[in-house]
Amino acid sequence: MREADKDKYATMDAVKGTKIGVQTGSIQEEIAKGIEGAKVTSLGKISEIVLQLQSNRVDTAIIEGPVAKSFVKNVPGLVIIDAKPEVEDDGYAIGIKKGNKELLDQVNSTLTRLNSEGKIDEFVTAASELADSTK
Repeated sequence: MREADKDKYATMDAVKGTKIGVQTGSIQEEIAKGIEGAKVTSLGKISEIVLQLQSNRVDTAIIEGPVAKSFVKNVPGLVIIDAKPEVEDDGYAIGIKKGNKELLDQVNSTLTRLNSEGKIDEFVTAASELADSTK
């Protein structure tokens, strides 16, 4: 969100009927399509969505948390607001052959460590930046 508009779109009701920027093929695109009256602009790169936001071509953007935090930190005039759509968290899954307790324990241990170190958010941000740079 543009910092200048943070009070204007402070609630999800205020976001209804607005122009929303999202990444094509993302979960956020599906979320935006579910917002009443939303005019969704889908683009391939997060950086393009940010440019649309900065140039007032979209009113708001729905971007994954760690990626949004990175842009807010590096792009003056942007903020993250409290108005967030209510959605079920589908999360992520790792397939492990049933009965392979040793591998399951190793994966769970590694995920616990990575989460406690904040590495998952770093990986999500890095992957998004890499994807953005290759399109």
